[in-house]
Amino acid sequence: MLETIQNSDIILLRFIHLDLSNPLLDSLCPILRTKTTWIPLYVCLVYYFWKYFPRDYIKIILISIILVSLADIVCAQLLKPWFHRIRPCQSEELVYWLRMFPYCSQTFSFPSCHAVNHAALAFFIGQFFNIWQRVLLVFWVLLIGFSQLYIGVHYPSDILGGIVLGWVFAMCATIICNRWVTSNSRDV
Repeated sequence: MLETIQNSDIILLRFIHLDLSNPLLDSLCPILRTKTTWIPLYVCLVYYFWKYFPRDYIKIILISIILVSLADIVCAQLLKPWFHRIRPCQSEELVYWLRMFPYCSQTFSFPSCHAVNHAALAFFIGQFFNIWQRVLLVFWVLLIGFSQLYIGVHYPSDILGGIVLGWVFAMCATIICNRWVTSNSRDV
């Protein structure tokens, strides 16, 4: 089964790197995966929670920060060393066709902490938004995941595994939030 996953990963990654590559994505994807790129979004989220959840916005933001911090620690400190998967950009087998960007971390690949962290945040805060806003949050997570694939630092299963793990973290945070945040303050 692991061999099938690896082969599927390589096929999809090869398609991305050989068939989808273009100058626009070459310049856009490195920016999309950078944490500082999304600071304006985070500021807008804080404002949104302050405006629409005035009694509980501090709690929601605090849960969000703890959620992303805990997700990142579990991903980077526990799971990556345990799975010990080499990144595509570190693979000698893929170097012949993998388009190289100067972003290859020396840490392991599975799961993608970018995917875990952003999915955890998006799925958690999604409960405070309408369906169309939730779709935008999912698109945001997929955009960041794609950028990780495009620059060659993750395999597709790293991204998928990270999104699933982020969802699990978000569900746990949602349980905590539902016990801590005032139920009548959630009318948007």
